[in-house]
Amino acid sequence: MGKFDKDIQADYDEQRFWSLALLAQDLRDTLEHVAPRALVAALKRKRKAKASPKRTDGDGK
Repeated sequence: MGKFDKDIQADYDEQRFWSLALLAQDLRDTLEHVAPRALVAALKRKRKAKASPKRTDGDGK
């Protein structure tokens, strides 16, 4: 591989790195926004499930 090819590969690798870094930042920002609401909803479902009695069909399950 010649110097020109190595330069092209290095540029490509750098662009790929920064693209992935930006994608990771976007994902983190999204999770910081969405995760708290999802966690609260999950906790509410868990509390509701604990509050309601379990139904059995006579087989002990």
